[in-house]
Amino acid sequence: MSVPPCSYDDARIPCESCNRQFRSRTCFDKQKKNKIGKKTVCEKKRNCTTCNSFIGDKRHECFKAYCNICNQNREIGHFCFMQPLKTNCPAVMMYYLCSTILNYTGCEVFRDCKGAYSHISVCSALLFCL
Repeated sequence: MSVPPCSYDDARIPCESCNRQFRSRTCFDKQKKNKIGKKTVCEKKRNCTTCNSFIGDKRHECFKAYCNICNQNREIGHFCFMQPLKTNCPAVMMYYLCSTILNYTGCEVFRDCKGAYSHISVCSALLFCL
């Protein structure tokens, strides 16, 4: 069952216990009274006093976000695309394809270019197991 949003007053009311701000006095009072499980909303949902980010569990580190793929706190902007294999199967055959991009630095004509270099933009693999 969801709770309807609180009415909005011009003044924001800060809560010292959870470090959050509320739209009105009724909204502030509701979060002290309503419960999620055995804890009040104020005890369950709180913001860090240092970085002001939401603390959902005990894994919080300031200015870092929890990555559900590598299961660690990482710098904001961390991209974790590849997951380790969860199976111990012996590899029978593996196919891979890598796409590259050729960059030209300071080249006007392709034939005379000595500053060209390539880098991998996308790499994908397919593993067949027994």
